[in-house]
Amino acid sequence: MAHDVGVLISRQIFQDCLRGRSPYEPLALYDHFGRKEGFQPIFFTLEDIFFQDLTVRGFLCNKEGGVCQKRLPLPTLIHNRIKPAFRDSRELARLRQLSETVLFNADNRLNKWTVHRIWSRESDLLAHLPETIRYHPSEVKPFLLRRGSVYLKPCHKSLAIGIFRMDLEENEKSARISVPGQEEGQIYSLERALSFLKEQIGNTPYLVQQSLPLIRIDHHPVDIRVAVQRGRDGEWRVSGMVARLGPVGGIATNVAVGGRAQQLLPVLRQAGFQKAEGLCCRIGEMVVKAAEVLSRRYPELADLGFDVAVEPGGRLWIIEVNARDLRITFHQARDLESWRRTFARPMEYASYLLRKQDSSRPSVAVLTPGTLPVRGRSSGSVETTVRETAERLAEERRVYVLGMDTRVLKKSCPVEVRASNRRQYWNQAFGHLRRLRSPIIQVENRPAVIGELRSICSQSRLLLYLHSDTFIRPPYIRPATLRKNLDHCDAIVTNSAHLKEQLIRMFPRCRDRIHVVAPGVNLNRFRSLQDPRVQEQRSQRRQAMGLIGKKVLLFVGRMIPQKGLHVLLKGLARIRERHPETHLLIVGGSHYGRMIQTPYVRMIREQMKPFRDMVTWIPFVPHSQMPSYYQAADLLVTPSLVREAFGLVNVEGMATGLPVVSVGIGGIPEVVEDGKTGVLLSRRELAPRLPEVCSDLFGNPQRMKRLGEAGRKRAEEYFGWDRTAEGMERLYKDLLKDDTPLSIG
Repeated sequence: MAHDVGVLISRQIFQDCLRGRSPYEPLALYDHFGRKEGFQPIFFTLEDIFFQDLTVRGFLCNKEGGVCQKRLPLPTLIHNRIKPAFRDSRELARLRQLSETVLFNADNRLNKWTVHRIWSRESDLLAHLPETIRYHPSEVKPFLLRRGSVYLKPCHKSLAIGIFRMDLEENEKSARISVPGQEEGQIYSLERALSFLKEQIGNTPYLVQQSLPLIRIDHHPVDIRVAVQRGRDGEWRVSGMVARLGPVGGIATNVAVGGRAQQLLPVLRQAGFQKAEGLCCRIGEMVVKAAEVLSRRYPELADLGFDVAVEPGGRLWIIEVNARDLRITFHQARDLESWRRTFARPMEYASYLLRKQDSSRPSVAVLTPGTLPVRGRSSGSVETTVRETAERLAEERRVYVLGMDTRVLKKSCPVEVRASNRRQYWNQAFGHLRRLRSPIIQVENRPAVIGELRSICSQSRLLLYLHSDTFIRPPYIRPATLRKNLDHCDAIVTNSAHLKEQLIRMFPRCRDRIHVVAPGVNLNRFRSLQDPRVQEQRSQRRQAMGLIGKKVLLFVGRMIPQKGLHVLLKGLARIRERHPETHLLIVGGSHYGRMIQTPYVRMIREQMKPFRDMVTWIPFVPHSQMPSYYQAADLLVTPSLVREAFGLVNVEGMATGLPVVSVGIGGIPEVVEDGKTGVLLSRRELAPRLPEVCSDLFGNPQRMKRLGEAGRKRAEEYFGWDRTAEGMERLYKDLLKDDTPLSIG
């Protein structure tokens, strides 16, 4: 039986709960009703959670009526039954920040003043609210003179802690102040009473509320506790009502201050209400409405305890609400049916939430390498691909994205993984995946983790998305390990046919499981130079950069030898001979998002010295700002010296309408069509012919325009992110077609 649901219990009573000695949180009842819904709840405290791998040392009820301890994945659905002390706040905050975790009834420290203001905006509820103001020393006296009797309550406390009642004496020059347990109170002069309260309250947030004329039984004040909970359909319903009789002359009815609980209907009849059932229906309608209004502000609420007052004439009042109902009140009143119902409803609501999750299309969990942030500021091509495709795929199914700085995502579900080293990153990520149990797990460009992931998530379909051949070679992985890990994959995606063929040559048995899905470009962000609006932006950018009248070569990429910038710089003098107005714009640093003075960077700086007046080097530009730099250029040059699997820069340049000069190796010819969208050189002819090709293009503006327009058209037809997302969605559907295992490992 699945352990998808947890119950988080206060450490103060947990040991008694485990021994079956606590009527506050009887674990056996939770277990009974959870099993009826098809799951077995696991019980734990905040101290039992291991955040480093997202497991929990929890307890399960066994058939013998006892409990057994197990370390299990932290449940994705948790019923919160704690009202945390200050020392718990950090752990509870960490728990709430887990994006794939639903902690229902998390907001159980409601501010009484905030709640009153929310309800006051509803005309249906306004007539049931006592007049209430926020405490200020200067406001108490006029309020008391108008009402004659008031309560002062701390905004964040319950169980009658910290409350005062203030009754104006007949002479209106003195007042009686009472506290729970000291019903007779003490009389002060009015000014002294106000001063006393000011001293007692200090800076603690309080509210002031009119006293209400409660019904009484043998001089005992009576109010009503109503449990309102969400159930199997997610809607609010009354789970039970119970009368609470306070001490004679008392100012509160809580059991903690001497009150006692009794079954409601007999008490109402004794108080003179002949149609007690009808009165209960009115109470139910009122509190359900109040719960619905409150949950619009606090959607995680699922379990409320209302304190309701009834005047002798039948008028109903909402005194206050507690977001962690102490269900023991029903047990004390011997209303065991309602008591059991208050434990059944949370398990029914958990079942509703589980069904709600399952009703959506099967989820996909995308595991990024974790070396760069998913947000656009300093992400690489892998993270850009994940970010753009996940947001589109999320329109079809639930997509979890695991990595660093994932909260930039709007439609997909960000799962933040923070770690100080690589091992810790993978441990945390695997913990998340273990809990999510997504039918498909997509691993981005790190085949080395596939074997361990298969042992952890044996029921999931594993999809490896390769963006380059870097990580399928030593020192990142041994050939034997790679062979084994690829056999564990249900599908392998490459970003180009070149990379697919390379993989097939290495591992022919993988042929039928390898699919090509090319990355894309945001066609709305990287707009064509033919667009009149882009022309205006281009002029502004070129003017700001001092490029008016220049013929601008653009190089975009990291400062590493493989990208070939030194080859371009070596030929720059020859280009300048034919076109003195040439200017080279370089965008990129030695590492993603930062610049380190590597030997290669120092060499590039030396090469640039003769061309200082014709080179602009911008080491780092957030990806969101890159379109303006493409738009400022005339010709994109990517003189790569290695077989790049794809080359996203070329697609971005083509989408902008730039002709491209590149190298006809690797996956580049799949993007740039030689003679149609640009010019491709062989690696051997790159150095000698690059200056000539660039110079010829600068001398033929009409050809450059034709190449650029064709490049934009090709980008629109083959390289939009929508097309990439559609390709991935088709693959997901194929993987989930039937229940037969697709892996041959």
